Amino acid sequence: MLVKDPGVSYIEIGPQERRLRKEATLDKPITFSWDVPYQWNELTPKAFNKNGELIYEYRFAKTNVTKAEDLRWYSTKEE
Repeated sequence: MLVKDPGVSYIEIGPQERRLRKEATLDKPITFSWDVPYQWNELTPKAFNKNGELIYEYRFAKTNVTKAEDLRWYSTKEE
């Protein structure tokens, strides 16, 4: 993934027992990988600021709607 928001300090992704965290650098790609396969919906990517506050979630707009164009980063401040 590519971070475009200077407020993002790090990204966490992966299933709860194998969650990975990587520091974010503006406009520098971040790659995550595991030695076993996971379903995409188990990854639940989240972006945090320097204070550890959740600021973005990668998800669908609504939990019961799965249109491909709605799968993106959503600000947690919008809700």
